[in-house]
Amino acid sequence: MAELRLVRSVARLVSVAIAALLIGCSAVPPPAHPLGALYSWKPPDGEWRFVVRPGASLRNDREVTAAHDAIIGVAAFKRYIASLPPRTSLSWRDNPPSEVITYPDYHIRDDIMNFARLHHVWITVLPSIYDKT
Repeated sequence: MAELRLVRSVARLVSVAIAALLIGCSAVPPPAHPLGALYSWKPPDGEWRFVVRPGASLRNDREVTAAHDAIIGVAAFKRYIASLPPRTSLSWRDNPPSEVITYPDYHIRDDIMNFARLHHVWITVLPSIYDKT
């Protein structure tokens, strides 16, 4: 009889935990403002540059690096992020995969992504899957 009570108590506890988890997960709103694709590169002897484009991807490096509205420097890019409405989402891409369009090292990338989260901007890193050989 005591074992049956214990089993029922554990079952209730598990049910309550699952319900709390589901409620907690649903409390985080999904991004509401998909902004587009984010590309980055670092020219020789220069600062990181960032370009945001609506839509999925660009066709080549030149379309990215020739952009007149490139954001120059991590600090400037953080100011741009802070200006975005909450729940904006960006897809950070290295597509087209190349030696030019790339991500900053993980220290810089994580710093940018943490800053964005603090401002309720969601950045998803979407590396291309390709074989360079």
